Amino acid sequence: MSRANKVPLRYNLIVRYLPLDLDEENLHCLFATMGKILSVKLMRVKTGSEGYGFVNFAKKEDAERAIECFNGYKISARKTLKVSWSVPGKRVACKVFVTNIPAHWDQYDFETAFQTKSIAEEVRLLGLRNGRCSGFILFFNAEYASRAIETMNGVVPKNGTLPLIVELARRTAQKIHESPAKPRYNTSARPGFRSVDQFTSNKQRVDVSVARSTSGDSLPSNNGIFFYNACTHLPEMFIRNLFSHYGSVTSFDLQKDQNGTFIGCGFAKYEDVRSVKLCYEGLNKANIHGKDLCLRLDI
Repeated sequence: MSRANKVPLRYNLIVRYLPLDLDEENLHCLFATMGKILSVKLMRVKTGSEGYGFVNFAKKEDAERAIECFNGYKISARKTLKVSWSVPGKRVACKVFVTNIPAHWDQYDFETAFQTKSIAEEVRLLGLRNGRCSGFILFFNAEYASRAIETMNGVVPKNGTLPLIVELARRTAQKIHESPAKPRYNTSARPGFRSVDQFTSNKQRVDVSVARSTSGDSLPSNNGIFFYNACTHLPEMFIRNLFSHYGSVTSFDLQKDQNGTFIGCGFAKYEDVRSVKLCYEGLNKANIHGKDLCLRLDI
């Protein structure tokens, strides 16, 4: 299908936990009872269905009715559908990984504790791994994820024995289980305060060396990165986790004024220069809490 002939996204829903033997025709028939459908897409791999798909409605009220009707619908003995709005585009800092979940918690307990109704696309318990119960929450935006980390990290649940560990999800949950040690932050080597103006006065100028370092297979010339235009109310741990998502951080420094208030900029240094490239590609101009985070490598 050519780009010109693609079906427009009107009111697109993502449907999770589908039976693996369900095909597009059956998915269409199921949701067509709610109203006119523009398109249905079932996500597949070589071995078959991935267990989720998309249903694109022509009218908003039909899509809303489908969410109300089918979210939580028990489609089989072992499958309960999760239906929500599909949020297109780049998803940055929206997925939170939780460990030390009490063993007696079920899905309802997990969702209730984190108050995920209407603010999360997916909430999933992963069960017991390496002696710890864990799960993840995919929020609709970074603000909800930040709030969950700020309010729930370190909290000992009722009838629980260990404090929850709530942080931004890495690329794989296994990395967290296999290496429980936190990223190394060399706070003793904190550099002196540097003015934001020193780094942002020429922000309209495009540095050729930066552009080259983030294109193709070339790598930046050093393993440091400067960030600015961050929301000043973001928790420090949230920002650190945001950068450590791209690799091992050896030092991290938030710039603050004389009153100790974060001023929206700082420095991160990675162990591997390849992490700098990944960080720049993933976070530069990423919208975090309504502001475009800006990164510079020429420091």
